[in-house]
Amino acid sequence: MTRRAFAVLGGLVLVAVLVFALFPVQVSTQGAGFVQPVFEEVVRVIPTVDAMIAAVYVTRGQRVGEGDALLGFVPWPGWAVHGRSQMTLPGGKAAPEPPTPDWHREAAARRMARVEAAQRWQRRLYTPARVASSPKPAKWEFELASRLALTASLEGDVTLKELWAAERTRRGWDEDNKVHVFDQAAGMFRPVEHGQPYPSPATGIVVSLWATPLLQISSLHPVAEIIPDGAPIEVLGLIPAGSSLDVDPQASLKRLEPADFAPGPPPALSSVAVGRFPLEEDEVRELVPELGMRGRNTFVRLRLIGPVPPAALGRIVQFELLNHRLPRIWIWLRDVTRRG
Repeated sequence: MTRRAFAVLGGLVLVAVLVFALFPVQVSTQGAGFVQPVFEEVVRVIPTVDAMIAAVYVTRGQRVGEGDALLGFVPWPGWAVHGRSQMTLPGGKAAPEPPTPDWHREAAARRMARVEAAQRWQRRLYTPARVASSPKPAKWEFELASRLALTASLEGDVTLKELWAAERTRRGWDEDNKVHVFDQAAGMFRPVEHGQPYPSPATGIVVSLWATPLLQISSLHPVAEIIPDGAPIEVLGLIPAGSSLDVDPQASLKRLEPADFAPGPPPALSSVAVGRFPLEEDEVRELVPELGMRGRNTFVRLRLIGPVPPAALGRIVQFELLNHRLPRIWIWLRDVTRRG
């Protein structure tokens, strides 16, 4: 091959490389998440007194009005609960305590695993091992981490109480599932069906509920969350760590399944926010196993435009996002900059 032919071939290769590098491409990102209100906008129902819950009158997804009774309670220290013990004759030997049921050990271990996973991610946000040039966590990531740690604990507490209530019912100890108060006139304790009503502080839909009979409550933790009318809705989801997802200009929503929020195409997005500190695979598995994501994942928030029916709240959805078309070399350089 002549020198001229080599030069022509080299020129063709250079042109091909330039065309490949400069050709505009579109990057898609897939993930999964929950349809929920923007968590900064919900109204938290926080008790004003230490008490024991006697009854719960609402369920998740239920619409309530301001002042409606959410639960009934008995303030501290006016309540009592049934206890079970064995009589021992004088000089006799006390029977050994019955072993902890397997279902209780499993539920307690599950609660602890979720709490620890949330706390590990939270600690990395506050004490990240990074160089000075690395991005700082977004404000909402700190708030989300605190929320995950709290909800994991509260949900675990409610689950354990519900399991114990079911076990007492199975054994025929239904009276043990009730709060008791001392009746001065009768000189004895009697069960309470309702107690004092705790009113809803807002009109809206109950989206979170951490209450069940015989659960002690205090002003330290909420018992429910209510989404007020008109509050914004988002998909809080996960995408694979390192995904190239644009936020300015923001990616567009190509697919949202199930997409039956309303007739027509999927809802549009008003904003996209991508987290900066991923969850490790074990943390994903403990905190959001319902999403079925694998490997390291990063939180993403997709705020929706348009009405979302109440039935969609809490639903798991799959989504696909599309970046704007950009030259391939631009995408490469941007990703290298972000990783650095």
